[in-house]
Formats: sequence, structure tokens, C-alpha cells
Amino acid sequence: MPVNYEAHKLPVSQSVQEFITLDQAAFDAQKEGFVANRIHDLEQQTQSPATVDSLSDRYSGFIGSHTEVKVSPAAEGFRLDDPEMYTSLIDHSRNFFRVFQDTLRDDPNNDMAFFKAALYATQQTQEEYFGNASPTAEQSAAHDVLVNRASGVNSVADFKNIALCVQRSAAANNMLQVLGVNTALAYGELSLAGDQPFGHTFLLVKTPKGGTRLYDPMNPTHFYDAGQRTSSRPRYPKVPTEIEASSGYYETDIQARFQKDGENKIVKVPAVYHLEANKEEVLAMMRLREMLSSVSVKDTVSLGEGLDSVR
Repeated sequence: MPVNYEAHKLPVSQSVQEFITLDQAAFDAQKEGFVANRIHDLEQQTQSPATVDSLSDRYSGFIGSHTEVKVSPAAEGFRLDDPEMYTSLIDHSRNFFRVFQDTLRDDPNNDMAFFKAALYATQQTQEEYFGNASPTAEQSAAHDVLVNRASGVNSVADFKNIALCVQRSAAANNMLQVLGVNTALAYGELSLAGDQPFGHTFLLVKTPKGGTRLYDPMNPTHFYDAGQRTSSRPRYPKVPTEIEASSGYYETDIQARFQKDGENKIVKVPAVYHLEANKEEVLAMMRLREMLSSVSVKDTVSLGEGLDSVR
């Protein structure tokens, strides 16, 4: 089903835009209070449920700090409860807005300049906050340990240096909402280069003109110089209305750009996003997990001996 963005629409992007164009002294004096007030207002207005996970419908709006966000229903969740997450957001928005204000044409109200600035600022802010822009295998493993331990709800701050798609997308969702951009958190699937699809979380973002863009904070375009990652920028391809409405499959690519010895090279990996999670598979995994958790050590030993006898 298409997202009902209007139900949670926050018509504040214009006021944010006006704020980030204040003179430097006024901006510096007011920015902490401005962001704190935005978060407070959004916390008061939010209609986010107690839990959001891969069995949930797409959620459009600010995710309150009371909401437990989960990778899957059986996993340990986390809460977006750390105000430090937003620390550099408004500064980056101001800087990027100036760039796009000067470069975009046919944008008399600066709506698209602000929209692009919000996405770029969000990408940079969440990368700075979490710290692992290109997660290693060890960091991914540490993430899995944290979400699978039976220790209660985590804070988003616990995922610094080990954040993956669901933490990045949930954080980016709230950053864009603070800036007045309408978003929906989507649990779906991603297949890279024709490989088997896997569960993945990303955002569907509304443009000022009413279109929809797919924004995946986990997979921006990375830039490399002499083998070292130097920066990244968000990718936000347009999603056709009929694909969004049917929660269908969207084909695009994920890019990386390399510079070495004065030469530039672009590497594109074909990517297929499914705009909805495979809920039957999620439920099957939950049943398997419950079955395994109910098996005693004695049963496990007996099962192992039985397998040994037929090898």
C-alpha cells in the first residue's frame, strides 16, 4: 500500500530553511535551542507504535524515543533516545543548502536545494555519529551479537561503530523529520548483482513536488582516492508510483567511484530492492528460532549422535 504521508505531514521545512539562512551570529546563538525544540515538538506529536519491526507496515513519521525498533520481531530492539545523534545535523544542512542554492537552476523557492541539502546533511551526520561508514565483517558480527543477546532494549548509542541498515535508516528517518522532510521507514529486501535477496531496511522519501525517492543510508556512493575512502554522498533514485503502490521490485544500482593516478573509475553493482519484507520468511525464521530455543542440551546431544550415525 502507498504511504499516507499526509497523515503525518509536518509543514516545517520552510521554517527550517529560514532558520539555516540566518546570519552566522544568530544561527550559532540559536541552533542548539532550535534543534532541541524541534525534537521536543516531534516527540509530543508522534504517533509511533510501541514496536517497529519487519512484520510492521511502513511507518511514516518521527519515531518517538518510546518506540522499540527491531531488526526482526525476535531480535532485541533499540530506541532512538540519544540527542547527540542530531548534534551536527543543522550545521551540515546550512552548509549543503548554500552549495545547492548556488548550483540548482529552475528552483525559485529553493525547495529542491533544501531537499538535497537535507539528504546530504543526514548522510554525513549519521556517518559521523555511527562511525563505521563501510562496516567490516567483524563489526557486522558484533552488531549481530548485540541484537541477539537477551539483555533488554538497547540504546541507539550502543551501535556506534557497529551500526547496520536498520539503525542507520531509523536514525536518518528522524534526522529528515527534524528538518521537515516526509519519510517512511521501509523493511524490505535487497539483492545485489543477482545474488539471493536478504532482509534490508531503507527509507522512502517524499520530494517537494510529491514524488518518491528511495534513500538507502547504508549504501551511498562512496568515493575513494588511492584506495582510501574519502567521502560519500546519498543516492536517492526516483521510485515510480506504480511500484510504490504495489510494494513491488525496484531495479537500480549501487555505485562507488575511484580515483587513482589522475584517473576516475565508476563501479556499478546492479541492485534490486523489494519494497516489502518477505513476511512468510520472517515468520518461518521466528518459528525455527522458537523451536531451537525449546530444544534441551540432552536433545541436542541426541540429535548430534543421530546425525553421526548416518554420516
